[in-house]
Amino acid sequence: MEQSMKINIRGVNFDNLTLNETVDLILTRLEKGEQTAVYTPNSEIVQACIEDNSLYTVINSAEIICPDGIGVIKAANILKTPLKQKVAGIEVGEKLIASLTDGRKSIFFLGGKPGIAEKAATEMEKKYPGIRIAGTGDGYFKKEGAESDAVIEKVNKSGADVLFVCLGAPAQEKWIFQNRTKL
Repeated sequence: MEQSMKINIRGVNFDNLTLNETVDLILTRLEKGEQTAVYTPNSEIVQACIEDNSLYTVINSAEIICPDGIGVIKAANILKTPLKQKVAGIEVGEKLIASLTDGRKSIFFLGGKPGIAEKAATEMEKKYPGIRIAGTGDGYFKKEGAESDAVIEKVNKSGADVLFVCLGAPAQEKWIFQNRTKL
């Protein structure tokens, strides 16, 4: 599966994929070496886009946009453009990590308070033996300028194939959008 049908909900172009289809598409793109941004907006993020039109460009720039929340699913049904299912970011992340236990691809966790990304990495290594952690970093840095550039350099030097960015929405999407050409 290379492409999916897009369903427009209030200006956000959601992919009409199941959880399994989403992870399969991510893995296919990963194997091809295609950089892939995956965003999982809920109804609050859709509303934030309505209130700040510049967010539409950020959110819709992702290669994969998953409906994370029952509000988005209900809106799709009301608009008579139903989505297959809610695809929460946490579920995508966990299923993707579970698919990487062969150790061929490495993971970098970025976000949270100091120590949280490291703890998440340790927990995932226990839960999914065989995954390869390339690195971790907390989310307490200025999102532009020298501090952001230092984080990008750390990620790049790690050689990570997969980067989980957990800075809170929409800060994480904005940071990825602004920096993905450097990653």
